[in-house]
Amino acid sequence: MELDYVQKLGDALRSQSGYHEPWATGTVTLSDPDTSFCFKCKDGTGRFVDLKSIGEEDIAALINACDPAPFGRGSESVLDETYRRAWKLDDGSFIWRFNPDSSKFVTELAQRLCPWDSLKNGIRAEPYKLNVYGQGGFFKTHQDTPRAENMFGTLVVVLPIYHQGGNLVLRHAGRQLDFNAPALLDLSPPGTIAWTAFYSDVEHEVLEVTQGTRITVTFNLYFDSHRISPIPSEQTVKIPENPFTIALREAFYDAGFIREHQYLGFGLQHTYPREPTSSDLWDIKNCFKGPDAFLYRILDQIGLKPSVRYLYDNSCRDSDFWVLLSKPVIGRDEDDRGYEMEITQLSYLFESDKNARIVWKPGQSEERLMEEEDYSEWQRSYLRKDEVEEYRERTADVGWVVPPTANLAGFTEFTELGNDPAQEIFYFHVCIVVNVRNVPYGCARFVNLKSFSEEDITALINACDPAPFGRGTESVLDETYRRALKLDDGDFVWRFTPDSGKFVAELAQRLCPWDTFDNGIRAEPYKLNIYGQGGFFKAHQDTPRAENMFGSLVVVLPTYHQGGNLLLRHAGRQLDFNAPKMLESSAPGTIAWVAFYSDVEHEVVEVTNGTRVSITFNLYFDSYRSPPVLPEGVLKVPENPFTVALREAFRDASFIRNHQYLGFGLQHEYPREPQSGVLWGIQRCFKGPDVFLYRVLIEVGLNPSVRYLYGGAYARSDFWVLLSIPVAGRDEDETGTSIYDMEESQLEHLMDSYDAAMVVWKPGVTEKIARRNRKSAYWNECYFSDQNYEEYRNRTINVNWVVPPTTNLGGCTKARETGNEPVQETFYFRVCIIVDISEVPCPSLESA
Repeated sequence: MELDYVQKLGDALRSQSGYHEPWATGTVTLSDPDTSFCFKCKDGTGRFVDLKSIGEEDIAALINACDPAPFGRGSESVLDETYRRAWKLDDGSFIWRFNPDSSKFVTELAQRLCPWDSLKNGIRAEPYKLNVYGQGGFFKTHQDTPRAENMFGTLVVVLPIYHQGGNLVLRHAGRQLDFNAPALLDLSPPGTIAWTAFYSDVEHEVLEVTQGTRITVTFNLYFDSHRISPIPSEQTVKIPENPFTIALREAFYDAGFIREHQYLGFGLQHTYPREPTSSDLWDIKNCFKGPDAFLYRILDQIGLKPSVRYLYDNSCRDSDFWVLLSKPVIGRDEDDRGYEMEITQLSYLFESDKNARIVWKPGQSEERLMEEEDYSEWQRSYLRKDEVEEYRERTADVGWVVPPTANLAGFTEFTELGNDPAQEIFYFHVCIVVNVRNVPYGCARFVNLKSFSEEDITALINACDPAPFGRGTESVLDETYRRALKLDDGDFVWRFTPDSGKFVAELAQRLCPWDTFDNGIRAEPYKLNIYGQGGFFKAHQDTPRAENMFGSLVVVLPTYHQGGNLLLRHAGRQLDFNAPKMLESSAPGTIAWVAFYSDVEHEVVEVTNGTRVSITFNLYFDSYRSPPVLPEGVLKVPENPFTVALREAFRDASFIRNHQYLGFGLQHEYPREPQSGVLWGIQRCFKGPDVFLYRVLIEVGLNPSVRYLYGGAYARSDFWVLLSIPVAGRDEDETGTSIYDMEESQLEHLMDSYDAAMVVWKPGVTEKIARRNRKSAYWNECYFSDQNYEEYRNRTINVNWVVPPTTNLGGCTKARETGNEPVQETFYFRVCIIVDISEVPCPSLESA
């Protein structure tokens, strides 16, 4: 085989390790009542303190209430001030109103500490200890003792008490974090706390406190199946295409690789708390951490059916093989007669687990074992005549992509040094095994774009299916509208990754020149499309697939064809993307590409000769990726006629007096889920002229707000309703009896359901004009009804439209006429920007 896929997979997986931090840090400024803190004194009385104003007297009282803090040395609780010098209060002796496993805090913690978890469970933070480190206090290196199988991490909160030193140093897998809470709190407002969360198997130590008093509250973090996930499933970060996923697909499309390997093995980076008598591993994957969760999700999403297993070695670690088990087993040190310990232990493992398998260590085999002169007890057991056939049949050939690590002789009976004595739960190292023969992949065909042949094109066409498109919510095959073939993203692999290297930087600077690039860009393979002679796709928009999707990238491969141009149209402009002409004189292996905003209308004109092959990527803004353009590369908005006119207007006191709000309709549409909440993040996805406008308003010193405008179902009313969130609207009232009731119910639904909803007169309309037209529009009639008039009048604002709003003002379009996919739960909306003039600081007003 030309490629050593196991080595290649290992290198690719290791290249991803830098993306998985085993810790997260931050600060939170608390408000009442979360700053209230109470502890029990030795005399049984309680003392309340406020973290915004805690004094030396409070600190002295707290220390007097504490006991010396022990730690765990094996199964014993030890007081040893050469290893730890601190005081502690147990969780029943203090009360703090701050609750870290609710509200926004737990969501931020989950997104930062567990970015690759699907988080099917909730998170529970249990108060564990209050610890006090006075001057000279410290705690040398240790791990947190596991207290339950679903415990995955620790949260340490440093209270705003003056101290120097006492940094918390965390170490894992060759990386280190120095958590310097005093530096974080130094310039923070009163009542600010500093926090760090980390996986509980991470080694850590508290450095010596050189001044003051370091006070912390520690919480144990648990996955909890009885709580809802802090991250909704639709917000779970999708794992992007990366070198490891590409290498995996390449390997499993190679028939030679499948013939050569039986199993692939992956040692994991983290250890997991388990009871040795736990029956199976059905739930441990839901507790995977960082890179282990990332690995498991990739294997599962690609369809490789990963299994979680233990590897056991003999006590002396002198055997040529391990035993692969599906559950933790304590093992047995001796037989009934008290000797031949290891022979009994090996047979006991196989008796305890019917799925047990022999796994040869790297470079070892039965043939090599036969050549040895001295055997370990396990090796002698394997070679016994009455055992060898069974063991041989229960041997698995595992190619280790990532070699297994420590703790292979079962469990470590106690952590040498922990924050508590060891209990009945111990840390285990586990591994993941993939049965290569069970993977539903076949032999794939490899092609080189520098020498794409007719035979390759024919094979590719034979692998494809007819390409449907979306008509509203339906997937349609209609060759009068689209004639093409397609391969889904899981059915092809291409090493070209457009969201890395120089390409993504060039794409970003050209497509998003005015963006500030607070987020990275992720390009997800979507489809491979083939348009043979006579193939085409009439005008359509790309169906939105997520709220952070902003564009499409179409890459045309270097196959001979004529026609098949991609025509793009938006706001009266058109681009004719003629890939054949661009590729005509290019070097072999050259591709042509075009990127455009996903709401841009486009069509593929008829292919007149040859075969047009293209690969489409969906483009997403991604907060977990580094920006493609560094801050120094972000373009500054230049002074221009619009900024000059804005400043002139806001220096004019009469302009301020005569206007209440300014409105700006935007040029592009944005994908949103109805009822998805406030618009706090949509400006991060603004496109082209919209981001330019928003940046100008910000840089001039205005306070732009992003809003939706809703009109009646038939757009005959004289006003819109201004909302801060996208709403699907309601087409009828509870009885559904009449059009009048439908629209009145819809208007009242909008106004009653959203306190921030306001009425906005359309350009040229006043209340007097609308009253004359009250019989001509159902919303007008509803507005002027005795029941609603006073309230709606008080909730009416006067907006002067600098740029009038455009279409789609009746809510979302639930079913676009044509798209590349059926409409799902995300729809295009048009939004607008509103500026409240009264909020703008204007020096000229003071002198007017």
